[in-house]
Amino acid sequence: ASFRTLLLERRLEALDDEMEQKEAQLYELLNKANLAGDFVDDVRSKVSNVLEEKATAARDLQGELRRIDENYRGLLGSVRAKLAEHGVPYEELGFQPAPSVLTTAAAPLLEPTHA
Repeated sequence: ASFRTLLLERRLEALDDEMEQKEAQLYELLNKANLAGDFVDDVRSKVSNVLEEKATAARDLQGELRRIDENYRGLLGSVRAKLAEHGVPYEELGFQPAPSVLTTAAAPLLEPTHA
């Protein structure tokens, strides 16, 4: 899970860098267009606000994903403990739960034990 988190953090950093590059390109384009200063400043401000909102939303979603993953892993631990408490081998579930919701974005939470 920590490796996946590291990958997500690096991806977020890459997106932040890309956002800064796009913002610089937009500002350069607006300056070359010779538009009125107030208009350019207004557009810059709006673009900056939108980009910051999106970056904040991405960070919030990443935090939420970490919280969900912690809860999921806690649930798996509880299931293992309950099964052990009742003498049922974990393997008798009939499926192998994914170790984390962060394993892969498109991977299902339940992986068949018979592959």
